[in-house]
Amino acid sequence: MSFKKQLRKKLIEDLSRGSLCAKWQKRKGPIALELRESFGWSPKYYRKRLVELTKVVETQMCSKQWDEINFSHVPSLAMSRYSKAFGKNASDSFTEFKSKLKSGDKSVKVNAGAVYPYDITKNVKYGDAGLADEQWKALPNFIGDAMVLPVVDVSGSMSTPAGGYASKSGVSCLDVAISLGLYCSDKNTGPFKDLFLTFSTNSEFVHLTGTLSHKIAQMSRSNCDMSTDLHKAFEEILRVAKTNDVAAKDMPKVLLIMSDMQFNSCTRYDDSAMQMIRRRYEEAGYEVPQVVFWNLNAADNVPVKFDEKGVALVSGFSTHILKAVLSCKFDEMTPKGIMLKAIMDERYSL
Repeated sequence: MSFKKQLRKKLIEDLSRGSLCAKWQKRKGPIALELRESFGWSPKYYRKRLVELTKVVETQMCSKQWDEINFSHVPSLAMSRYSKAFGKNASDSFTEFKSKLKSGDKSVKVNAGAVYPYDITKNVKYGDAGLADEQWKALPNFIGDAMVLPVVDVSGSMSTPAGGYASKSGVSCLDVAISLGLYCSDKNTGPFKDLFLTFSTNSEFVHLTGTLSHKIAQMSRSNCDMSTDLHKAFEEILRVAKTNDVAAKDMPKVLLIMSDMQFNSCTRYDDSAMQMIRRRYEEAGYEVPQVVFWNLNAADNVPVKFDEKGVALVSGFSTHILKAVLSCKFDEMTPKGIMLKAIMDERYSL
C-alpha cells in the first residue's frame, strides 16, 4: 500500500473517531478539496460530516448542550477560558463538579497539562478562583527536588507586555513573573519552600501563605522599588543563609531570576553579573548554584557569554522550559548548551 493510501486510511480512521482530528481539518481550500474528493464526498456533506464529528466543548457550547458537557474531559486551556460561561449556563452541574474536585473525589479531574501558570492566575482575577486553585494543584511538577529559588523582578518596568508580542493578550512581564515565581516557590522543597525573593532596590524574602488568590495578592503587593540591584539580591540571600546557619546542602541549587533584564549594571567591583555572584558565594563559604536568567521582555541585555558554565539564558512563558533547564547537568548548562538541548530533542527528528 502506497504512503498516500496509508495516510488516507489513517485519516479516515481518525475522522471516524471524531474530536480533534475533525476539529482541525481544513474546511476549504486545496487540501480540503483533495481530501473531499478522495472520500468521494460532496462539498455540503464534507462540511456537515466534519461538524458532526467535531465532538469538542466549543461545539456543545454553541449548540447550548451545557448539561451534556463532561467537565473532566474539558482541555486545560478551555477550562480556564470558559469557567465563567460554565458557571453561568451549567450552574448546577459545574458546581457539583467543583465540589467533587475540592473533596478529592477520584471520579472527576481537572486538566492542567497544557495550560500556562499565568493562564491560571488570570483565572483567579477574571474567572473562577476556586476552580483556578484546583487547576493549580494539578499542574505537573517539573521542580522535583531541585530546590529552586525564584528571584522575581517587581520593578515598574515589568508592567510592559511580556515578550513584546503578547500585548494583545494583555499579559505583562509582571503577570508571567508572578505566576512562574509562585509555581517555583509552591513546588519547591527544603528551607526555602514557599519563599521568593523580590528583585528590586532593596530585595527581601516574602513567605507565601493561604490560597492561590492570597499568594498572588502577596506577590503583587510585595516591595516594588523602581530599580533592580543584583548586588542587593545576592547580599540578602547570603545574609539570610548565614544568619540562620543554613547548611550547604539546604541552599537553593538553582536561582531563577525572572526579569525584563533592565537591571542595574554590576560595576561596583568592575566585574560581570556571574563574576559578582561567584565572588559573593565564595566569600560566604557556599557553593555557587546554577543561575537561570529568564528574559521576559526579549530585551537585548545579555548578562553572560554563550559558553558560560552553570548559567542558562531562556525566554518564554512555559513551565516546560524549566523541565529542559533542570534536566541539564552542571557542565552541560551554558546558554548554548540549553539551546542545543531544546532543538536536538527527538521530537524534531525526521
